[in-house]
Order: sequence, then C-alpha cells, then structure tokens
Amino acid sequence: MIRLFNSLNRSLLSVLKRHYLENPIQYVYLMYDILYYPEYTELYLNLSGGRITGYVLLWRGYVSSLHVFGNVEEMPIDVKDLGNLVIHALTKPEVIMNIIEKLNASGGVDVSRLLTMACSGYTFREYNKHNVRRLSLQDVDEFTRIINVNRAEAKARLTSPHWHYYGAFVNNRLVSLGGTYIKLPELWVIGDVVTLPEYRNMGFAKSIVSAIVKDALRSGAMVMLHVDENNEPALRAYRSIGFHAVQEFLLIKYGS
Repeated sequence: MIRLFNSLNRSLLSVLKRHYLENPIQYVYLMYDILYYPEYTELYLNLSGGRITGYVLLWRGYVSSLHVFGNVEEMPIDVKDLGNLVIHALTKPEVIMNIIEKLNASGGVDVSRLLTMACSGYTFREYNKHNVRRLSLQDVDEFTRIINVNRAEAKARLTSPHWHYYGAFVNNRLVSLGGTYIKLPELWVIGDVVTLPEYRNMGFAKSIVSAIVKDALRSGAMVMLHVDENNEPALRAYRSIGFHAVQEFLLIKYGS
C-alpha cells in the first residue's frame, strides 16, 4: 500500500490552498496545474514565515508555459532548454532581463505588456446584443475554421470540463467565439476570444464574454482574462461589461 501524502507535502498543499483562496487571481495557474497536471508541472517556491513570497511554475506541454512571480532571486530552470516557450513574468527587473538576454542569445523573443482584468458580480453589466450559445461537438468543423487546431484537439477542447467555448452565428456560420481554459469553483479564466475580421467592431466578442461571465457568476465563480495593454478596442469592450485591471505583467514569447 502506498501512502500518498506525508506530513511535509500535506503542510505545503495547505499553504498553496490558503494562498489560492486568499488571492485566486495570483495563484490560479499554480493551483490548477498542481491539481490537474502534476505530471507535467514543476514548482519552485520562496517561503517566509509560512507565506509564499515568490514562485516559478513550469508546465511542460507542446509549448512550455512558465510563470515567474514575486521574489525570485535566480531562475532554477535553464530557459534555453525549454524549446517553444511562453513566460508570464511579474518579478524583479534584473531577473526578467536575464531571462530575455538568455533567450535572445539563442533566438528572437517577443515581449509585450499585458493586463490581467477581473469581473465579479459587483461590477458585471450584461451585454446580450447577439445570440450566443455554448459550442459542442456538432460545431467542430466551424470551430477549426476559426481556431487553428486539428480535429482531435478541437474535439478534446469541446468536450473538456475546463475548456468551455461559446459562439455567435450569422446565417449558421460561426463568426465569433471565446472560451474558458481554466474553470475552478472560485475562478474561470477566459481566452481564445476571436472574431472573423469582417464581423469585428459589432459587439460579437463583447456578447460572448458577457455570456461566459454570466454563467461563471451563476456558478459562484468570478472571472479573469488577459489583454494587451495597447488593445484599446478590447479594453473598452471589457471595461464596459464590468472588467477592471488588477495586475500587469510581461508576456515573453520564444520559439515558433
């Protein structure tokens, strides 16, 4: 018989859970990856007095995802060895510059500044100009026409308990969609908000995000998303339905 937890890692899990419940937005990726993808996840913590002061979280997927937050003195992972990589960085400037310099030495990097925006029941203003519905397997062909993934990946997302996609149609043609890629009881994270070029600036994406927020709030969760700080149309749309900026970070992309 294998004993899954010993006193040390039970104590650590308690620390992680406490921090997540205190600040879901800051710790949602950490909690989600530990719960659902431990076999792909590496986590390095800085602790002081039972508090997390900084962490490095790595998810090793087809594109590795790295989160570097708070008090991180030096990187415990060689970023050059990770291949295609996306980094969320909110830490000391010297740590960020060191990461960028290492990646630049072996290839080009793209750096942008993103805002994390959140919406709760206290701020939400519903927008339902367009009919929006939850997408299902019957929409797989329309889905792959907008999101560049193969059919197997599309089917996996459309049946996942965490990836919930919503879409708006014109003459039975999917013209705009958005979805969640993390769905925890306390917090849903929205991504993949895409509208066909000829249907932009008509409120479709706004209707879709509003529908997702409405379902999240009904379930008892709040909602967050990330948006480029220079994307004024998206910022205006999200603010108009009750999102507000709660954090900013650097998004560093490396590889193809």
